[in-house]
Amino acid sequence: MCYDGAPEVTEVIRSVCRKKNVPLRCVDFARITPLDHSLEGQRFRWQDQALTLSLLGEHQLHNAAVALETVLTLLHRGWSISNDAIRAGLEQVRWPARFQVLEREPLFVLDGGLNPQCAQALAAILRDYLPGEKVTFLMGVLADKDYGTMLDCLIPHAAGFVCVTPQSPRALPGQALEEEIARRCPLPAAACGSLEEGIRESLSQGRPVVAFGSLYMAGGILAAFPGVYRKWLRREKIRARDRLSPEERAAQSAQVVEQVLVSPEFRRAKTVLIYRATRGEVLLEALEAAQEAEEKRLAYPLCVSDTEMTALLPHGEDSWAEGYCGISEPLPEKSELIRPEEIDLVLCPCTVFDEHCNRMGMGAGFYDRYLEKCVNAHIVSVAFECQKAVRIPTESWDKPMDAVFTEKAVYRRTL
Repeated sequence: MCYDGAPEVTEVIRSVCRKKNVPLRCVDFARITPLDHSLEGQRFRWQDQALTLSLLGEHQLHNAAVALETVLTLLHRGWSISNDAIRAGLEQVRWPARFQVLEREPLFVLDGGLNPQCAQALAAILRDYLPGEKVTFLMGVLADKDYGTMLDCLIPHAAGFVCVTPQSPRALPGQALEEEIARRCPLPAAACGSLEEGIRESLSQGRPVVAFGSLYMAGGILAAFPGVYRKWLRREKIRARDRLSPEERAAQSAQVVEQVLVSPEFRRAKTVLIYRATRGEVLLEALEAAQEAEEKRLAYPLCVSDTEMTALLPHGEDSWAEGYCGISEPLPEKSELIRPEEIDLVLCPCTVFDEHCNRMGMGAGFYDRYLEKCVNAHIVSVAFECQKAVRIPTESWDKPMDAVFTEKAVYRRTL
């Protein structure tokens, strides 16, 4: 099986097949009819079948055609391969570092390319999938590759470059790549000392990011990206929250509290764990003063170590002191200890959430550890809409919320 293209390559294959008396079947790509595509995948028609491929780019349609012709050959030889298996294979195939979308906010794509042909294929994808849009290239290459020609393919699509050094003894130093870019075009380019720094710098540019270059670099990005992105996303949403004026924060907090007060979770609860706001969090003073809260026990968190917290019910306004990281906390000697299984509802602050009710806090994990013990409680978060992300990459220790209340909406987790 071979591509029906590159005549010199095809003739070599034909010659070998003749010598070995092996039948050769070439793929006619004119039989492929593209239907539509997005960053989720692409649909095409092949022999009167509409099929979906998870891989992106016209060249991947060619690869799919080769695979389909191979299946036809096997079927002719008596193999049993169902149409459902073919469809599932195309829809579920994964090829890491081949225009792989790692995130969407901002768009971050990883494409491992080691030669000019790969750069040409990437340029074609960018023209097709991001027409007219300039991107930030996060780039690292090997010194023995034709990186000059690769740059010539990419520069028309670039708003700027972030340069890194792949983890290989053959790597071109990021500084040398930066200098090469400066010789070829006036676009901004910056060399970074590590992949992690390069990921952060490229994300901060506020444009789609395409990480392109050596597979040594691609492997490092696949390993480092989730942790770096989580920290970057937390920081960005804290900044968004902090940009609210005091008046906006107060008004939106009041709307969040209204959403909570009318919720069935709050109405049914007898013991509620809330918090005293700090660092731009949703203010809950209106909830504390609300008539609906008069018959409820309002408990508050107390940090008892650098990793653990507990819940206390304070006895009056003189039961408070400044505690962990300047947070207002109840004094143990003037409060009642509340066991976690007594709590009916927990209102968690957050730095970022998504519509699937995933949440991130400040990163210390106090709530995630404590919530495991609240076996009888509804777990919800309160936040501003500006803290919403398209998707949060979760870790095993992250505790999903049952719901998230904002000034505009209530998001509920579907099981």
